[in-house]
Amino acid sequence: MSNPLRTIPRRAVKGYLRAARLPVDLAAKALRRDDARPWRPAVAAEAVQAKATGLAGSLLRDPELQETARVQTARVDQLRKALTSAEAAEAKEAVADRERVEREKAADAKQQAAAERRRSAKERIAEDEANAKADARKRATRQKRTAAKVEQRRKEEVAEQAREAKAESLEAKRDALLEKKQATQAKAAARELDGAAQRARKRRTG
Repeated sequence: MSNPLRTIPRRAVKGYLRAARLPVDLAAKALRRDDARPWRPAVAAEAVQAKATGLAGSLLRDPELQETARVQTARVDQLRKALTSAEAAEAKEAVADRERVEREKAADAKQQAAAERRRSAKERIAEDEANAKADARKRATRQKRTAAKVEQRRKEEVAEQAREAKAESLEAKRDALLEKKQATQAKAAARELDGAAQRARKRRTG
């Protein structure tokens, strides 16, 4: 059986250690911490409590406190290992998350670059088509102007030829009229000469 004289100091030590740990327990409750994931402040408080319990057990020569300290120390070792494993897993997960984010960013950048290239290609194609249409309109306009000039020259040549033909026709008509007038005058002169000759003959014979 335990020594009744040791019960009071033992209870005092445990009460003091519980009171010393109370702020950590309240903080863990406020932060909604649970035992599934070790919390470094709680592990540190557990380690201090185990060390203080062991020291008190040695000073008081209380085997129950010493056993409690041994159990707490073993629990602290397990919690530290679990905490190290959890932090390593979280670090690994954080690295994986960063790598995933970087891959997603790289994929987004690649997609954006590809989309930009496609937009640029479409814009170049649209620009080339617009330029080709503009060039075609310019060529059509030049061709129309050239055709209009050719047609104008043709009309002018036809009009000139018509004027020349009309002038030649008028000149031919004038020549014909002149020849006709000269022929008429020659006939009249011949008749006049013939009449004069007849009159002269009559005078000689009369």
